[in-house]
Amino acid sequence: MIRTCGGKATLDGERNRPWSRVRFTTDASGAVTNTEVIERSGLSHEHRLLDKAAIDALSTCPVRIGLDENGKPVGAQIVASDEWK
Repeated sequence: MIRTCGGKATLDGERNRPWSRVRFTTDASGAVTNTEVIERSGLSHEHRLLDKAAIDALSTCPVRIGLDENGKPVGAQIVASDEWK
């Protein structure tokens, strides 16, 4: 049962968020090498599907690789949010 309480959506007392926050790591070529959800949208199965969709979507975003002080490409760790509407 979905309810709202003070403007926040709840599912059986669970506090849900309108976003998923994902951390992903890229190598020096800009390829995504690791992903992790660091802030879940909620605890239900449906929320886990939203979190997975956020990983899938954000993992395909183009990443501009960084350069070190010698001008060589380096990997990076990026945190991004995907807002659900």
